Amino acid sequence: MVEHGAPRGTSSGLSALSHRLMRKLSSAAGRESRSAGNLVFSPLSMYSVLSLAAAGAKGRTLSELLDALSAKSRESLAEDVRCMVERALPRPDGPGSVALAHACGVWRDAATGTLKPAYRDVAAASCNAVARAVDFLNKPEEARKRINSWVAAATNNLVDSILPRGSVTQGTSLVVTTAIYFKGIWKTTFDKSLTKKGKFLRMVGIAVDAQFMRSKEGQFIAAHDGFKTRARDGLPRLVDKMTYPSFLQEHMPERSVEVGDFRVPKFKISFYSGMKRQLQDLGIKAVVDPARADLSDMLLVRDGGGGDGDSRAPRLVLDDVFHRAVIEEGTEAAASTALIFAETCAMPAPPRRPKAVDFVADHPFAFFVVEEVSGAILFAGQVLDPTKP
Repeated sequence: MVEHGAPRGTSSGLSALSHRLMRKLSSAAGRESRSAGNLVFSPLSMYSVLSLAAAGAKGRTLSELLDALSAKSRESLAEDVRCMVERALPRPDGPGSVALAHACGVWRDAATGTLKPAYRDVAAASCNAVARAVDFLNKPEEARKRINSWVAAATNNLVDSILPRGSVTQGTSLVVTTAIYFKGIWKTTFDKSLTKKGKFLRMVGIAVDAQFMRSKEGQFIAAHDGFKTRARDGLPRLVDKMTYPSFLQEHMPERSVEVGDFRVPKFKISFYSGMKRQLQDLGIKAVVDPARADLSDMLLVRDGGGGDGDSRAPRLVLDDVFHRAVIEEGTEAAASTALIFAETCAMPAPPRRPKAVDFVADHPFAFFVVEEVSGAILFAGQVLDPTKP
């Protein structure tokens, strides 16, 4: 019902990811808040940001990402994302009834890191990603705010932030972000004078009052067996049917039909969550495991504190994932996803400077001397008066 062009093909990988996430997130939403359970998320945002992780991955880390994204190789995935973004974005000479913006940012530490040229080029070619330098090492909070400001600008302020306080630290090596903004109009606009209050029956069987938009104009709608969720728990069963990648394409209405009673509730839904566990549920496990993650094709860091030292590929791990999405009345929506990568190396370059803490043993204390490998306590004691033998 929103103005759009004719379908030109959808990535099977994006469709598969969309339906798998839909099943998991809708189930989780129902468990966490049975009285509401509303959900909105952006499969494209998740798909494109994970493709940027795959572009820098190798070995088991890469194979798990490719499996989750239904891709055969890094190269085919990058080309698929490039074509998909190119198809989705409106042409400059196209109709002006739809606004769609898609932006990607790759944020590295200005003092210590540089993107590998091949990774930078693939990110730019597939997602139009722009590399930016920030000061994670010395000013992590300032870097976090800058990334959040970029997200807000890219989503017309519908998503005002993606990174929560404390998510970016001196140990952060790289942040990869995507932002999507959409604004369209209904192909047949609603007459505001027809908007009236009506009953909306929730899954728990309780009716609530909602404002319903109404229209007497023809609409692109269709009826299919099994679509009407008569039972209170009918929606979860319908979601299960929709987990097949070709489901939506096969059931899209092809023509406008005359309508009798046509009502759509006005709504505004938002969603914000860490997505690390959900990715693991999809089989993306190695990238979050410090012992197994291989993201060696992403970044180079300088040994020797930023002077003339040699560069090396740090051992990165996916430290956290955040996703936020907002939709209003089906005509304006925005989403952002952020991947935060940290170095797992025991000797980072340059050394990360932790925030200074005080330790003043100016009152009686106990002490232990422990052998590191075996954990054996070699000595133990207490000090009540250090001036006495």
